[in-house]
Amino acid sequence: MQPEKKSRKVKMAILVVVIAFIISSVGFILFFYLPMLTRDKSLVISPIPLEEDFHLSKGLLQEGKKEYFFNISIATEFLVDITSNKPINLKLYNSETTKMDKNWVQTVYDSVVLKRGIWVVSIAPSNSNANGRVKITTRTPLLPYTYVHMFATREAGGSNITMNYEDELEETISVHLSVKSRELTVIWNYTESGEERNKFEMTWSDASKYQNYVVKITTNHRVFGNLTYRVFTYGQFSP
Repeated sequence: MQPEKKSRKVKMAILVVVIAFIISSVGFILFFYLPMLTRDKSLVISPIPLEEDFHLSKGLLQEGKKEYFFNISIATEFLVDITSNKPINLKLYNSETTKMDKNWVQTVYDSVVLKRGIWVVSIAPSNSNANGRVKITTRTPLLPYTYVHMFATREAGGSNITMNYEDELEETISVHLSVKSRELTVIWNYTESGEERNKFEMTWSDASKYQNYVVKITTNHRVFGNLTYRVFTYGQFSP
């Protein structure tokens, strides 16, 4: 056999081996790895309370991140308790904001008040792997007036009394405003239960400059029940 023909056959054999290797590699990826990438991404809502172990690794075909989806139906204090044998990155977020973002931690014991909606807890190893346990619980937020703000203002002897209401948790059912005379006779009242019920301002403009008034704001709240604010507003001294 001539050297030139022999060399050509060797090159062809090498090419065939290379092509076979590429085909087998692609087949391996398509058969084993592609289903993982294209698997059903439908939302699976996790129960509350939740407590389970996690085993994470960044290796090929390994679970490199754990995501838990929680449906918060009413504003609540959300408690996260995590222990891990290796550092992890933790994130608590929804489509609008991030409430927790912790990196290179092995233990987390923290809480945050969440508004209603779908929230995600994401856990990933900071290095190559991490094994640990996650526990999620909830409780009613403390200190309601941290989140619900009510107040009324009046310039001394002014004819305008302005009432303000804001609910950071957006769990207000209705708000009732009233203005009473010094004898506690109701002079004016208003109820807000529409789209603006979580944040609004209302002004009553018929105050007599020599009269004192009692302003009362009462809210019916899904989380805190009924909350009440009262203030005495002063008029000018009679001449």
